[in-house]
Amino acid sequence: MTARHLYRFSSDPYVPGKPEIDLSRGSKADCVAGVPKVSPGGRLVALFLPCPHDLQFHGISLTDPDGTFFHFTELGFGPDWNPASPWP
Repeated sequence: MTARHLYRFSSDPYVPGKPEIDLSRGSKADCVAGVPKVSPGGRLVALFLPCPHDLQFHGISLTDPDGTFFHFTELGFGPDWNPASPWP
């Protein structure tokens, strides 16, 4: 099983030890975060978040730029990420 997390990077000037921030919560540690898309206002991030322990929520979730929550939105990968997928 591969784990892939969502990280936030800052555009602040580089300093030694400047951290990247892992947005994956402890409850989502074994999930594979992928294909993030940020809302135009920068307040939400939509991402494909399949979790092996949560197969009924295998699909698109929303989070904020700090990763303080993950809200399941839609099953599957979605036509926006896969144009070959038909619209509902």
